[in-house]
This record gives sequence, C-alpha cells and structure tokens, in this order.
Amino acid sequence: MRLFTTVCAVTLWSSLALAETVTTPPFIEAVHPMNGEVLGVAIGPDGPGVEFSSAQTNGGLYRLGQTTVQIPMSDGKGLRNPTGLTVADGMIYLVDGNEILAVTAEGDVLWRVADGREGVFLWNIEMAADGRLLVSDFGNGRFVSVNRTDGAIRDFAPGLHLPTLARFTLAADAIWAITWGSDTGFDSTLYRVSQIGSDWKADAVASGFGNAEAVALQGESILVGGYRGHETAPAARLMRVDPTTGRVAGLTMGGDTQGISDIMIDGDTVYLTFPPDAKYARFPTADLM
Repeated sequence: MRLFTTVCAVTLWSSLALAETVTTPPFIEAVHPMNGEVLGVAIGPDGPGVEFSSAQTNGGLYRLGQTTVQIPMSDGKGLRNPTGLTVADGMIYLVDGNEILAVTAEGDVLWRVADGREGVFLWNIEMAADGRLLVSDFGNGRFVSVNRTDGAIRDFAPGLHLPTLARFTLAADAIWAITWGSDTGFDSTLYRVSQIGSDWKADAVASGFGNAEAVALQGESILVGGYRGHETAPAARLMRVDPTTGRVAGLTMGGDTQGISDIMIDGDTVYLTFPPDAKYARFPTADLM
C-alpha cells in the first residue's frame, strides 16, 4: 500500500563550483522552493542555545535571494523557533515550537494550532500521499499527523518512540527518520519506520552519526546531513547510506561548513542548508559527490 509521497529537502555547499549559494538570515533551518522563489525559516540570531529556550518572536519566514525579505504573519503573533516547512497547493505549512501554521506566500495565516502537551517541540513537516501533514516531535520522540484544512492534530503510529527524533523523509512504503542523539557522542541513528498491519516498527539501519539532523532520498540511497559527520568520516557533513547494508560513505559537499540542518531535493536540484554559516546552496543532483 502506498502511504507516502517522496518529498525531500536538501541544501548543499562545496568547495567545487556551485550553481548558486545564497546568504541568509542567521540560523536558517530549512528552505523550500515555491513559484520560482526560495522560502526559508530561521530561528533567530542567537542560535539554538538561546532561541530554543526563548519565547521571543526572533524567528521568521523569509523570501530568500539577492534581497532577503521577511514575510510578516498576518495574525501579528510572529514566529519563535520555526525549524521546518513544506509547500502544497499554493500554501506554506510550517512548524514553530509547539505550533503548526498554514500561511500564504504573503503571510496570511489561515490557521495556527498548538499542541499543548508537555515537552512538545515540533521539528519537521512533510505531506503524505493522502493529503495529511506528518510532523516530527523532537521533544517527545514521536510523529503526529495534521489535517491541512483546520490544523487538527492526531497521534500517528501510537507506541512508536524515537528519542531526539529530528527530520524524516517519506518513501512509498516507509518513513526514513534520523535522530539527533547526544551533543558529544557519535550516536545519531538512521531508522526505517514501516507499518505491519496496524503496528509500526522502527529498524535501525545505520548509527554512528554525530548530531545528524537531515535526511533525504536520492536514487537508491539515503542522504544524511549533520554537524559532526560519522565515526568513520568525522570531517564529512553530508553522507550517503546504502539502505540495504547500512554502509556509510562521507561526501565532499558541505565539508567546509559548520553543518547541515536540512536536505531538500526538488527534481534534479538539491538544496542544502547551513545554519551556523547563514547560507544555503543549490546545485544539480548529478554533482552530489
């Protein structure tokens, strides 16, 4: 049964020639193309150590390019810590702390819904084939699903628990998810989440990553992006994983940055996001190496 669309997010940097690199506001977390433009969400100038514990509306949704324009929210409430966004049918859906929003490209807020349960910190958002939004909750290590019409939140895969769940990507028959792990060890793990009957299970495919945050499908392999590479390739920021064997190979893209927070693949174009460097890059998928 086909449960999910294949929707990926990527942004890359390399010492090689790039199609384009763009300076962004500080601590940009994710980007997404829309109507010939590129949108991005940033958590604020002081970085995660300060912004993630702050209720100040230092974050924002931006239209990125030679001139960066912040898109104000029409409800006047602003954004605190937005870390993920996706686009569908002319609408932007984004996560911000414990809130999920549906907004237009002009910033008109159709709905803003909060998950008021304890410990919620929503990290990534993607759209499933049935039209629902799927969201990762970093704080509680779980997924929730969201109705695109009104933002109603429901539990997804009850009983499934992946501590420090960060980003994920959707395949035809599975969810590929990455966990952040600790801030010092090489203990981030790539999981394949699948459904058997009414039950869901998570199989560890590859571990040993250092603060991995991003994951995307690219051909027959999985791309993982992070801040401290892999125990076999600590200098890498982007890695390729064989989904059958779990073998990890470090790639050169992004190796001269402080880390990758998101990978977005749109057709034959890859986007990589580098929060501490305040940049994103895009280039042909053929250049992945």
